Amino acid sequence: GRRAALLAAVIAVPLAVAGLVAGAVGGADERMDSIPAIVVNNDEMVTTTTPDGEEPPVLAGRLLVTELTGDGDTGFDWTISNDEEAAAELADGEAYAVLTIPADFSASVTSLAGDAPTTAALDIRTDDAHSYLAGIIGATVGDAIATTFGHELTTQYLEGLYGNLVQVGGSLGDAADGAGQLADGADSLAGGLDQLAGGIGSA
Repeated sequence: GRRAALLAAVIAVPLAVAGLVAGAVGGADERMDSIPAIVVNNDEMVTTTTPDGEEPPVLAGRLLVTELTGDGDTGFDWTISNDEEAAAELADGEAYAVLTIPADFSASVTSLAGDAPTTAALDIRTDDAHSYLAGIIGATVGDAIATTFGHELTTQYLEGLYGNLVQVGGSLGDAADGAGQLADGADSLAGGLDQLAGGIGSA
């Protein structure tokens, strides 16, 4: 459908651009293999109730960080930090961008299985010289979300991202007016949350 086509377009094209950008930056500085970026994980654990009554913990932010900092070649060199140190490194030029995962990220992920889904408001900040990276990082994060959590959350994230991308450095995921429509397919997601919770221990 329309959303599936949008998803394919906005992920594939920016990721291809990301490779070109990394190559260009690397050409300017042969010592740089990839673009330095920081991820700050402020996510707080929540629990979800499985069909058998169990209440396993969900740490969606940790899973997203694991995916971003893994072995995949995205053109970015992700490091983990906190808000204060990330802001300092961005100001000093040691990092070109900072991705902040909010405290309610896990709550947003699990909300997709309910009647009132909410948008995961991830925040991307860059310095003035590298503002072009915001959209590229957004697509990279979208790909990581697709790998980790599946299509429904990714579609929600991308709709928020491309609706607010003109505000570089601001929140890229304010709640969309049509967020209620994103509950389509929530029943199948509810089953997937069991698997998500089951994989927490190995994350």
